[in-house]
Amino acid sequence: MKKILLYIVSTLILVACSDEIPEHHQPVRAKRAVLAYMVANNNLDGLIMQNIQWMYESLSTAKDNCTLVIYYKPSESNQYMKTAEILEFTTDGYGRINGQTILSGSSLTSENVILQAVHHQASIGIATDPFIMAENLRMMQDIAQAESYGLILGSHASGWLPSPNAISTFSFGWDGVESNTIDIPELATTLEQSFPENNLDFTLFDACMMGTAEVFYELRNATHYCIASVMETPAAGFPYNRFFTGLYESDIDYAKVCNETVQ
Repeated sequence: MKKILLYIVSTLILVACSDEIPEHHQPVRAKRAVLAYMVANNNLDGLIMQNIQWMYESLSTAKDNCTLVIYYKPSESNQYMKTAEILEFTTDGYGRINGQTILSGSSLTSENVILQAVHHQASIGIATDPFIMAENLRMMQDIAQAESYGLILGSHASGWLPSPNAISTFSFGWDGVESNTIDIPELATTLEQSFPENNLDFTLFDACMMGTAEVFYELRNATHYCIASVMETPAAGFPYNRFFTGLYESDIDYAKVCNETVQ
């Protein structure tokens, strides 16, 4: 009996001293998270808010864990947000987002989508300022740690044409009445610095005239793929409810994304 008791105690001591971390305690890193940087402090605010609802609608159909993190800079007239915030949505693949029942039917409204988000304080300042953008992208990656990322950039843009404030000859974004923008070379540098592991799989420009060779050349070291239009895009934005979950696939069918967009 004493021998048996001694064996049990010895076994317990060996288990307690083990330096192995139980599997359920090890952090899980997603294969890809999607980030959206939406500069809506302009006349597109209501339409970009609708885009968020479409992303949510598509995310609700995911059959796996998927995380969407959104930086949103609203206009003063926005009914649901008063300042720039980072919104987090995570689906468990079993009918819940952020631990809550998925919104559907008449409950699927922009107001309810924003209420269901996990809210994080964003870095305050001009959304198109390189330092502010880099800081927010860093925080977004801290929230959604993943092996790789996809990035959606939504706002006004002038591509390789003069920007609205006539300071730049190529720009993205429009923050406020002064039309603050970021030059494409500055944007490229900001993305390179924000994703130092070179793990930005794609950048989708939900903005006008960003699908030019000049823009893509500047971004050659910042992202692996670009999804953009060489012409003006509809103010309503991309139809995210048609293809959004496809952006989480290991091998994204970019042709399908484009086909769903131009239908």
